[in-house]
Amino acid sequence: MANDLPIPQEQKDALLRMSERFMDTETPFKQDYLHPNMHGSSSIKKVLPSLVPEMTYEGMPVANGGDAMNAFDELYFGNLSEDAARQLRRDLLAYCKQDTWAMVKLVDALRDSV
Repeated sequence: MANDLPIPQEQKDALLRMSERFMDTETPFKQDYLHPNMHGSSSIKKVLPSLVPEMTYEGMPVANGGDAMNAFDELYFGNLSEDAARQLRRDLLAYCKQDTWAMVKLVDALRDSV
């Protein structure tokens, strides 16, 4: 983003400083953590129910990354009615909230396991 967005240099620098603190939460599950319910996958859709079974994406209109990309494209490029766009935006935000909270819960689960 820092290199692709037309933003002032100070904002680019701030984004780059933030990115140094980020970690891909998939890495431990690819390298160091195995659970039989993950079936050899490090996907959040397999990892999350294995470690945080109370969290689920079931029943969500936007329930996976593919759905989220399609929803974003539809909002950005689509010819939706105002009501349909409003609902799709709510659904996409609910998915993003769930995905973000899932990352927090997975980090908590990893901390609890060590």
